[in-house]
Amino acid sequence: VGQVLLVREEFSSDSAEARKLCPLDKGTVQEVDAQGDALIRFEGEAGLQWVSRQKLDRLVALKSAPPQRSPESEDEAMVRGTRLLFKSVTHNRWIECVVDEVRQDGAIQVDVKPNLWLHPDEQQVRIRRKGKPIFSRGDYVQYMSATFGTWVDGEVVDVREQDGAVSLDLKQGHWFSTEEQQTKIRYPPVSTGALVGVLRDIMSDSSEPVAVKRGTRGIVRQVDGDGDALIEFDGHVKNEWLFKSKLDDLRVMRRDGEDVGSELKVGDTVQAARQFMTDSKHQVVVKEGERGRVVEIDTDGDLLIQFVGLQAKQWVAKGHSDRLRVVKGA
Repeated sequence: VGQVLLVREEFSSDSAEARKLCPLDKGTVQEVDAQGDALIRFEGEAGLQWVSRQKLDRLVALKSAPPQRSPESEDEAMVRGTRLLFKSVTHNRWIECVVDEVRQDGAIQVDVKPNLWLHPDEQQVRIRRKGKPIFSRGDYVQYMSATFGTWVDGEVVDVREQDGAVSLDLKQGHWFSTEEQQTKIRYPPVSTGALVGVLRDIMSDSSEPVAVKRGTRGIVRQVDGDGDALIEFDGHVKNEWLFKSKLDDLRVMRRDGEDVGSELKVGDTVQAARQFMTDSKHQVVVKEGERGRVVEIDTDGDLLIQFVGLQAKQWVAKGHSDRLRVVKGA
C-alpha cells in the first residue's frame, strides 16, 4: 500500500467498470486484498481501479511514492494574470509566462505564445504553475552537470510539494528549486533510436495523417534537419512523421525489459546505451557507445566495470544496468 506503479503495456483493469490503462499511466496502491489483487488510484480519467494479481507484471514499481495532496492544496482556477511556466519547444526549457485569455472550456492563451489556445490536455504537458513542482517522482530526466559540462541521465526521487523543489538520484541531498529546474533539469530530448511514449491523443504530420492514441509507444527512426521526427509506432503499418512542435507530446522512456544485469557475467564486454553517470564514490560520465569489461559482480548484483579510456574501474548499480548493452562476440 502506498507504492507508486507505472503502466508498462496497455491492458484493461478488472473493476466492474473496466478502464483501458495505457503506458506511462501512474497510480498509487490503495489496498491489496487476500488474493493479492490491488486497488490502485490512477492519475487522470482512470481513477480508482482494481488490477488482478495476474496482471501486476504489466506494472513497474517506481522508487518512491508521491505525497498525497489534500483538497486544500489543489490549484485554483486560472484567470488573467496567473503566473505560469511554459515549456518552450524552441528553447527546450521552461520559461515564465502570464495568462492573457481564458475560455469557458478551460483553454488559455499566454503572453509568450499569443493567439495560440492551449487546451486542458495540452496544459498537462506544456504548462506548470509557478512555484509548483515541474517534475514528478519517478520521472526519467537529464541533469546538466557543472562538473562534467554535459547532460547526464537521472531520476527524480523526491518532490517537495510546498515549494516545488526536487531531488535527483545522482545528486541526493541537494534540492533543486523551481528556478534551477528551468535550466538544469530537462526531459531527455527525442533522438534517433529513442523509445518514446505518447502523452495525449495526437494526429501525425505525415502526408496522410493518422491518429496516434495516448499511451502508444514507438521507436524514433530519424530526426531531420528541421527537428521533425519519423517514428515507428506500435500497431501502425507505416512510420509516421511528427513536427518538432509536437515532440513535447512525447516522453522519452527507459527501455523496460532490456535490463541486462541478470544476464551479465565477469568478463563480458558491455557498451553504454546512452550517456550516464557511474555509481562510484568518485563519479564519472560514461559517454554513449563507450565500451568496458565486467571485472566483478558483487552479492547485490552491482557491476564493477573497466571502461576503455578510464583509469579507475567504475561501479554501475544493478538498478542502472539498463544503461548498458552486452556486446556479443567481443
